[in-house]
Amino acid sequence: FSAMVLNWFLTTQEPGEIYICSNSKDQSNFITYRKIVSMIRKNPKLDARCRVYTDYIENIKTGTILRCLSSSYRSSAGLNCLLICIDELASFDTDSLRFFFEELQLSPVYKSPLILVTSTAGRSEEGILWDLVKESEKGNTPDSYFYIKQGEEANPSSFVTKKYLDSQEHKPGMRPNLFKRLHKNLWVSEEDSFITDQDYWACIDYKLKRRPKNKIPVWLGLDVGYRNDYTAICAVGKFGDKISLVDHKVYIPLKTEELQFDDVKRYLI
Repeated sequence: FSAMVLNWFLTTQEPGEIYICSNSKDQSNFITYRKIVSMIRKNPKLDARCRVYTDYIENIKTGTILRCLSSSYRSSAGLNCLLICIDELASFDTDSLRFFFEELQLSPVYKSPLILVTSTAGRSEEGILWDLVKESEKGNTPDSYFYIKQGEEANPSSFVTKKYLDSQEHKPGMRPNLFKRLHKNLWVSEEDSFITDQDYWACIDYKLKRRPKNKIPVWLGLDVGYRNDYTAICAVGKFGDKISLVDHKVYIPLKTEELQFDDVKRYLI
């Protein structure tokens, strides 16, 4: 990513403003920006073509400016952008970051303005990046070009060997879905779930009746997701010296409708 940004900064003949964006200014500043500065400093020919300041870099020949941009949507409005570079768009998962992305606009005064997005796959099939992935299914156009690699093709670098991938897949704490997302660029869901589907279904016996015939004390757990998360209800009771499941229900969120608390209340009562 840093190399692509630096290449554009050096080769573009249009004077303008280039902005590096990420989900936080610290990430874009301390990772991408510092890598670019390091590459310039280590190459005398590049160093002679650039002036490096505390918070921006200037192309001496064209006057083009390269700087980081704070991930506040108020700071992204009204900019004169020649190139917008966004790293890890999958992490733009809050309302403020969505507003920030929506406010970013290329300037019409340039001949070849561009938005460059690089990212690994996301944790769920929703959000800005997922919308772009669905858009890519229509194919490339003069206005939009998509380059998406998944599976074995997601690691074209020669130093990403099978031995390395095996070591990553089997290292302690590496969950299967996390490996698929980070190293195969595959979209996965429920990545952070510590109970797998196999673990859950192994605990179900469909021959048993769920609710007890007699009245017993019941302990109820309620996890509410108002807009973007599931709402789950789970009730357990004590039968002798064993604690067993009495009832459970899950409300799946809809993009067009918020959770109806009255429905949950009626079910509990």
